[in-house]
Amino acid sequence: MRQFVPAVEQLDGDVAFDVAIGGTIARPAFTGSGDITINAARFTNATLPALRGFQSRLIFRDNAVTLEKFRGDLAGGPFTLGGRVVFTKLTDANIDLDLRAESILIARNDSLTARADANLKVAGPVMSATVKETSR
Repeated sequence: MRQFVPAVEQLDGDVAFDVAIGGTIARPAFTGSGDITINAARFTNATLPALRGFQSRLIFRDNAVTLEKFRGDLAGGPFTLGGRVVFTKLTDANIDLDLRAESILIARNDSLTARADANLKVAGPVMSATVKETSR
C-alpha cells in the first residue's frame, strides 16, 4: 500500500467488494456490496489523526450506493456517516449524506490540540452540493 500512497505509514485491515456494474452511462445499474474494515491507519504526517476501528458496509443497488454502515474513531473521537449516492447518470451523482462526530481531532501541533463535534448534512449534485449543520 505504501508504494501507492506514501503518506500512509501504517494500514491494517480488510477490503472485500462484489459489485457488478451494468446498464449504460445514461442509466447505470449496480448490484452487490462491499465491506471495508480498518483496524488501524496512521499517516507519515503526525498532525493527521489516526483512524481506528473503522467498519463500513456499502450496498450497490439499481443506480445508488447506500452506506449501510460507515463508522470509526478519529484519534479518540467516534464518527458515523450515513446516506446514499444516487447516480442519475454514471458521470453525474446526487449525494445525500449525514455526518455525525463527537470530539474528533481536527488539528494538532506542539502547542495546540483542537477537537470538534459535527452534525452535518451534505446534499445535492456532487459538484454543487450544500453542506449545512443539522440539529441533534
